[in-house]
Amino acid sequence: MIRMKRGGRLEGQTIMLAAGVPDDKFGSEQKAPIDTWDIDQAVTALARAVFAEGGKLVVEGDPSLTLLLAMVAGEYQAQRFAEGSGPDEGDFAPSVRIYRNGSRSEREGENEDLLERFHLVDFASNTGGDIVGGFGPIEREGPVALICIGGGRDVMNQARRFADTAFRRPIFALKTTGGAAAQLASDPSIAAEAIDADIAEQVWTRARTRLESTEAAFDRRRHELEQKVVPYPVIMQLIIAKIALGGAGMLEM
Repeated sequence: MIRMKRGGRLEGQTIMLAAGVPDDKFGSEQKAPIDTWDIDQAVTALARAVFAEGGKLVVEGDPSLTLLLAMVAGEYQAQRFAEGSGPDEGDFAPSVRIYRNGSRSEREGENEDLLERFHLVDFASNTGGDIVGGFGPIEREGPVALICIGGGRDVMNQARRFADTAFRRPIFALKTTGGAAAQLASDPSIAAEAIDADIAEQVWTRARTRLESTEAAFDRRRHELEQKVVPYPVIMQLIIAKIALGGAGMLEM
């Protein structure tokens, strides 16, 4: 097994992820270009960028993210983990902690037990949420930044709590993933940064320019695809670089 290489720019730091599939509340204009595919690609790209730099991810709620994050976490396990031997001194186990909201079914409980047994995901009960005086992932984990991807009301609420609780820590909202993230990108009360829109527009502009120079059928088909593809791995690398540098040294594509 090949062990994924990692750096250390996020060593000892936690990133909070608020993500989910957008609901009907946000309308068709707030949808991602390739719908739920964009959500999965953005979440995967973020997880890889965080784990590659030695960081940790904390997520509140959405059980649909659990298996996806566990699969990515497995890519960064030491060989002893992958073989089921458990951790050894010096082994790196990417930390993914999921804070549950509400009860879980018997099947969900079985899945969680399996993931914990293989050291892929850690689970915790959320005693905070909307309860005044409660303690949730923001208070317990001290995340240095929040990344919002798609989502509905839950993502909106998490972003507002983060803005109120983690004062002056950065919030990044991926506008191209639609839903709550798209709305947060233009909400002045949250002050979220949406660098993905500019990067995606650069890709789409280049596609349009290339199409204008040729009428070949192949280029037209490629153009139709390029007008929907968002380079999430590049975007996440830029976000992680910005977090690691404390907001300085922003790179351009």
